[in-house]
Amino acid sequence: MFDGLLVCPGRLVLNMKQLLLLLLVLCGTPLFATHIIGGNFEVTHIAGENFSVTLQLFRDCNPNSSDFNTIIPVAIYDQVDHTLLATYDFQLAATNEVQLGDECYTPQYSCVEEGIYQRNLVLGSNPNGIYLTWARCCRNTSITNIISPLNTGMTFAIDFPDPALQNSSPNWGGYPANGYFCVNTPNTIDLNVTDPDGDQLLYSLVDPYDNSGGINPNPPLPKPFPTINWTPPYNLTDIVGGTPPMSIDAQTGIITVHPNQQGLFAFAVQVEEFRGGTLIGVSRREMQYQVANCPSDLPPDPPIVADSTVWKVFPNQSICIPIEGSDQNAGDVIHLTATSELLNNDENPAFFVDTSGITTITSSFCWTPTCNDIRAEAYPVTFNAFSIGCSGVPSDTSTLEVQIIVVPFVAGTFEKTPNVFTPNGDGINDFFHPLQTYDVCFDELHFELFDRWGSTVYTSDDIPFAWDGHNIKGNVVSDGTYYYTITATLGGNAYSKSGTVTITR
Repeated sequence: MFDGLLVCPGRLVLNMKQLLLLLLVLCGTPLFATHIIGGNFEVTHIAGENFSVTLQLFRDCNPNSSDFNTIIPVAIYDQVDHTLLATYDFQLAATNEVQLGDECYTPQYSCVEEGIYQRNLVLGSNPNGIYLTWARCCRNTSITNIISPLNTGMTFAIDFPDPALQNSSPNWGGYPANGYFCVNTPNTIDLNVTDPDGDQLLYSLVDPYDNSGGINPNPPLPKPFPTINWTPPYNLTDIVGGTPPMSIDAQTGIITVHPNQQGLFAFAVQVEEFRGGTLIGVSRREMQYQVANCPSDLPPDPPIVADSTVWKVFPNQSICIPIEGSDQNAGDVIHLTATSELLNNDENPAFFVDTSGITTITSSFCWTPTCNDIRAEAYPVTFNAFSIGCSGVPSDTSTLEVQIIVVPFVAGTFEKTPNVFTPNGDGINDFFHPLQTYDVCFDELHFELFDRWGSTVYTSDDIPFAWDGHNIKGNVVSDGTYYYTITATLGGNAYSKSGTVTITR
């Protein structure tokens, strides 16, 4: 067994890691565990002082990757004075290839296999508590966020309370099926950690451990465990890049991440176990995720309406509201529909054509209200966009609500009216419309025009109303300024207006 430095002819001086690399090249022996990509410990109480201890490891099982070791050494230490209490050989009990992907995407670059190392142990009382550990060198050389990963090891450990407490540690479950991240896409991981004893669990992201003591120390060394060195600009608060940065919900353990570049990233999750408000155990899972350019089935963007989501329209005036739908998933068929009571109006229905297409589609919601459609409340119209993507099932629906308000021209008092008109027959401003827009919805209306001496020049009860510059007898009135009054009723409400108008030809 080599220790320290080896001096070779020609004054070549090799340290331990360089020597091991040389032996690997010369001998072709798979000394490094670059195939291990993550794992965790679990301790389960059976009865009395009997416990089942499991080390769950995950390996890269792509071609040319080494298999799991048949036997590995696990050390048990005292939590306070770090005394080595025992070392046990754990045997590989089972393997299982993890099925990654979903209906939309099956990663071609990644093969993950789970290996279970398990042994039943008798753990006597130890008031200080214990911790179990296994360590190995080294990591995949292509890891993006760790400096010199081929020279960086791994340490897996669990802090366990006094075995007399007869506690069981949290259960991590299997490797997540979405064991990869999609670039430029929001990703979530639900680790589904459970606790057999119902203890409270608190989650956090932590620095992955390095190892010490060589490639495969036996026994694995005690705490303090060294941690990895992050490759700038990556660090514990920005593990994979992107905005927002990778984070974990302390209560649920759900990880969210939005990476902005492809690569291979290592990270670690810590679970603190509390009973009655007291911390009794700490377990960790280390993981290694590929960030890939993968298709997804995100819902389409919310529909877009031009100008405003509130539209006002007069009776007998037509409106057409242009609607646009889009989907960022290339190749997805997006569907645009509308729901509204106006579409089911037997007397005066609105018109909308359900539309489908790829990437961006448009349609219009058109309606011409009548006087009977006037009401105090707005008419809501909901536009819905969903897509059929790689999963073959409809995505979640994105919606937009638009309000249509049918109003008479007046709202308690008449709005601004023109005060000059030119009835000269040129087709421009030949009529005086004191209401600006013909309002056919008045129940009754009375218009009266006076000259400067107060004499009535013209009257009318016409709905809609317009004056062409003639008096009651049909004669053309002279240029000048005249006074008028308007009284009207609409839906039982009274309206009035007075003002002046100047005729100039």
